Amino acid sequence: IGNPGFTLVLSGAPGSSLAVLIAGPAPTSIGLGGVGLPGCTILVSPDVLLPTATTIGGAAFVPMPVPPLASLAGAAAHFQWAILPVFSQRLQVQVLP
Repeated sequence: IGNPGFTLVLSGAPGSSLAVLIAGPAPTSIGLGGVGLPGCTILVSPDVLLPTATTIGGAAFVPMPVPPLASLAGAAAHFQWAILPVFSQRLQVQVLP
């Protein structure tokens, strides 16, 4: 039980971009067309937003140590990445499943 070295990894994203890890206890489906992002859907309840940056190679790492608690056995967590390239001429957002 537990994994102190557990890390969530993003790869293949645009380099040197803002990345936001969306985390929540349940799946959902929130369309972002109403805020100007047609075709983008958040598939995770956005209870926690963890901003980070991608490397020049397009990777991001978020350490997420899992404590050795028996009460966590069988627990579920859901994650999704949103990417905002900072060197774009226009606003672009990628929401990855």
